Amino acid sequence: MLKSGPHLINLDPRPSEGTQLAHAIPSGLSYVGHPPSDSSDDATGGHLHIFEPVDAVVSLSVEHCSFLHDQENARVVVSPMSPSGVTFVNGKLLLEDRELKHNDRIVFGNQLCFRFVFVTKGVVARLREGIVFD
Repeated sequence: MLKSGPHLINLDPRPSEGTQLAHAIPSGLSYVGHPPSDSSDDATGGHLHIFEPVDAVVSLSVEHCSFLHDQENARVVVSPMSPSGVTFVNGKLLLEDRELKHNDRIVFGNQLCFRFVFVTKGVVARLREGIVFD
């Protein structure tokens, strides 16, 4: 179950084994990108661990884009970082900072598709109460 706060939900209809379906966006500044090939696993601090399937064409740059989660004001801003780091929000190329809204669609590179959700404490409480289907 999702905890309260902002998340990226993977929209890949056929996620590969080990693919994470929901990525929490931590408070503060974090990055999307793949670590440089000469770095160790310990050098990925501050990065959201969004990986492409092994058989995919690499479309993430090392410093693809960043997220600034302002927890106090309950907002998340996505910013482009590299000209080679192509990101789309709701089908529009990300060229400048943009505040994300609940249910925005984000595409990193040419194939990594996500939905941005901002789960509030009220939503979490309702989910814990259970969902009844008629």
